Amino acid sequence: MLPIEIQIVATDLVPAALELARANAAAHGATDAIDFRVGSIYEPLTAAEQGTLHVLVSNPPYVRDDEWQEMNANVRDHEPRTALAGGVAGMDVLAPLIAGAHNWLVPGGRLVVEIGHRQHDDVRAAAAANAHLGGVDIKKDFEGFWRMLVATRH
Repeated sequence: MLPIEIQIVATDLVPAALELARANAAAHGATDAIDFRVGSIYEPLTAAEQGTLHVLVSNPPYVRDDEWQEMNANVRDHEPRTALAGGVAGMDVLAPLIAGAHNWLVPGGRLVVEIGHRQHDDVRAAAAANAHLGGVDIKKDFEGFWRMLVATRH
């Protein structure tokens, strides 16, 4: 069996989050396969990377403003708000992420995004509005909550 060559680009708006990710990668011997970059959404990617990604995975801030106080204190009080808060509808990052995904994916490439359980209709609509995405599916987590968007670039 031939080894599979993988190159990962990991991005985050918060440099400290990338440092933690870098330490975790080092602990598992995966540092050489990961390029860590600071920035928001697609900002850290280069023009040469357009249309080259086979899988685009994101856990963006998606918590709606009206859900902030409902969050478990162990999350709300210990995670940076910038990592969680997604604006009034929770779509401040999700909407541009979904709208621009096709620019970075190869044909047949997959978009996989964590979402809030009350956003499945908004997320499905955002994915449907991107004519370059198809096979849109919203999946539930092990607790039965809508939690993940999966879509494929045509």
